[in-house]
Amino acid sequence: MPSDYEEFKSHTDELVEMIASLSNSQRQLTLSALDYQALGCAKRHEKENAIEIADDLGCVLKVLIRALKQKVCHLANLVDGDRVG
Repeated sequence: MPSDYEEFKSHTDELVEMIASLSNSQRQLTLSALDYQALGCAKRHEKENAIEIADDLGCVLKVLIRALKQKVCHLANLVDGDRVG
């Protein structure tokens, strides 16, 4: 159990770090698009490109969050199984 637990904890920590980093990147891209709009200094395609990139990151985040949920559920099952057995 300890090796499984440590392995899953390590993977979970990595997923959490990736999600946090990508979430921050998505936020910055969204803010950049809003800045472009507020300043009026960007062309329409530049604003649309910034929004599209932020949306793409959102899709990646969905996949990572789904993977994190699966890892947490599996880890919970390992812990529950260890308590029962």
